[in-house]
Amino acid sequence: MHVHYASLTIRDVENQQAEKVLREEFTNPESGWPTEEQADHRFGYHPPDFYHLEVSAPNDRLAVSQEPASGAVVVKTVALVDHTESSDGEFRYGLTLRHAGEQYYAFTISPRSKTWQALKSSPDGLSVLAEGSSDAIQGLSAADKLRVDADGGDFTFYINTEVVAHVQDADYADGEVGFLVETLGEPLVHVHYDLLTIEPLN
Repeated sequence: MHVHYASLTIRDVENQQAEKVLREEFTNPESGWPTEEQADHRFGYHPPDFYHLEVSAPNDRLAVSQEPASGAVVVKTVALVDHTESSDGEFRYGLTLRHAGEQYYAFTISPRSKTWQALKSSPDGLSVLAEGSSDAIQGLSAADKLRVDADGGDFTFYINTEVVAHVQDADYADGEVGFLVETLGEPLVHVHYDLLTIEPLN
């Protein structure tokens, strides 16, 4: 399996005081998010207001991360599957947190099986911290709102406002926030991210 990484920059567009709210709506291609196209993956702006990730090889993974988000934070995104190549291949996509090289936590959903996964990446690969199913997942027909509350080693995961898991793991204390797409058995997955916010956890 080939894993591709890219470092991005996120803008503080709301409040530059003590408590920052980071918000990216993907409407401005000049805001610092990169665009790249290679044989098996591509990412960049998708007009009018999306950022997209595409992986076009089975059992491949693309992880794109941003500027560090430190302290206790709430990370939210809105994601929708734009298209796939097959009608039955399994895949997953979602958020990454505390991302530093091959080390990160990930919260992903698999819309065809209506399952979710809380994952931990290391140089040895991905391990599952928690997993389950949820009828709240809409990914093939409508956008899903994904949220992670991260406070030290405590994580709470939401799908469309529904709490699906609480996980404790304190191995990774710092790192970046970003996105992940993994094809598994699907030959091609193209996902649109409509919004990303990072705000203090009150």
